[in-house]
Amino acid sequence: MAEYQNVEIPENYFFQMARKEYRCWKTALIREFVQNAVDAGASRIRLTYKDGYLEVRDNGAGMDESTLLESLLTLGGSKKEGQTVGGLGKAKEILYFSWPDWTIRTSDCLVYGKGGTYHLTKEKGRVKGTRSRVYLGETFPDLIDYLGAYLNYCSLPRVEVTFNKRKITTGALAEKGEAVTTIDGLGTLYENLAHTRPQVVVQAHGLFMFSSHGPLDKGYIFDITRPSYDCLTANRNGFTGDWQEKFNQVLVNVAIETQSARLRKEQVLTVSWNKYETDGPQLSHQEMVDSPLGEMAASHLGCRKQDLTKKQIRDFMAAHYPILELVKDDLGQNVLAADMKRLKATKTLSSCLAWYRDRFEEGFLIVSEEEITTSLVRDLYSKDCLKAAVLWQEIVAEVREVVEVELGPVTNPGLGFVISDGVEAQCFDRHLLFNPYSYLDRAWDEVVVRMAVSAVHEFVHYLGQSLHNETFLTQFQALLIEVIGERIKVGDHLSRIRKVRKYS
Repeated sequence: MAEYQNVEIPENYFFQMARKEYRCWKTALIREFVQNAVDAGASRIRLTYKDGYLEVRDNGAGMDESTLLESLLTLGGSKKEGQTVGGLGKAKEILYFSWPDWTIRTSDCLVYGKGGTYHLTKEKGRVKGTRSRVYLGETFPDLIDYLGAYLNYCSLPRVEVTFNKRKITTGALAEKGEAVTTIDGLGTLYENLAHTRPQVVVQAHGLFMFSSHGPLDKGYIFDITRPSYDCLTANRNGFTGDWQEKFNQVLVNVAIETQSARLRKEQVLTVSWNKYETDGPQLSHQEMVDSPLGEMAASHLGCRKQDLTKKQIRDFMAAHYPILELVKDDLGQNVLAADMKRLKATKTLSSCLAWYRDRFEEGFLIVSEEEITTSLVRDLYSKDCLKAAVLWQEIVAEVREVVEVELGPVTNPGLGFVISDGVEAQCFDRHLLFNPYSYLDRAWDEVVVRMAVSAVHEFVHYLGQSLHNETFLTQFQALLIEVIGERIKVGDHLSRIRKVRKYS
């Protein structure tokens, strides 16, 4: 009977796995080195990078021989306990086993390794903390950029970090404000007072784990209080199981609350109804009759309010476009609101809204943070804005065709404008809106590509993916490739890269 043999592992196996398993292996490498130092109680972390070698030194507790052999240098081994951020299970693969040359000096131990093999010796002298040295070669020339970007999202006021003897600041994009809500057993969501894009920065003991781009209009910090190895995935890119569901639901609840507050300031002009959309919250017939619209419709038709039918009120609303909705309370209310007012009727207004009503059978809304006036309507009736609206209609239709090939028939979304600073496009109440002011100063070929990206993004929201989680990203990327693949001039790009000479 033949002797048993060990499975052979190719030299670059762990590096190839890291590239697949981590959303960004470069950020993961930095995060794991910093995380291990913080877990060891370090107050100083020194990084140097020269001739392809990255060296990381800290003044933490270090590791004894037992920890090295049974945890760090054993696949699946993990020994961290108590108030630590993570274990030693997955990180070792990207920290050490991915590289052709690496060493660890800690306590009285020296480990020299090549890929997944190593040799450990006991040294006479003892050192404080841990010194790791890995050969990255030419794989990480922009290390300082990734280090700075990562530390921007960390809150480490008691830890000094330097790179090639230069101090690196932390927390520029993560400044904890007031607590918003708590997930029992997991952590607390805080406002992020730093000026950053709308996202949730997820931290554990001040260390940045990952970010989530949900349907939010400002930034937040989620501070994990549970041991992260109990609730985070192995690659630290999300929560596990029920924790992810609870986290997603909290973001949805916060988004609804903040968006509801914001929408109380917005005006919604229903240019034409979305005939394809029949579901969604609506006012009862009696509420419609009792609203100011009921009085206006009854006066116009010469009848009593009590005798009005829902169809008569809807027809009146559709025909008399100068009526504005002021969204007050219910997010997603797509018919009427309690308060109504009239927009001054002019020939420009009449021509503008008639044009959009006739052109967009799928329904058309104008949602604006600023007051909808004749001046604003004049902008929306300009030639370039009309062209942009038609282009948006065609691109959304193209996205819908791709969606139906992949997923089957879907209802046709309504379209419209959103007039809001910092918003390029938005999925609002089953309508896909775009901000014309984001496009009108650009070349039309650029507008096409930007609109395609925005349309795919908002269509994924329309399909029900409210959070920017892995499911959202997968669907978004797949649809985007299909939609804009033919728009990119592949040949021109390939021609340019063929002319690039190797740097010497």
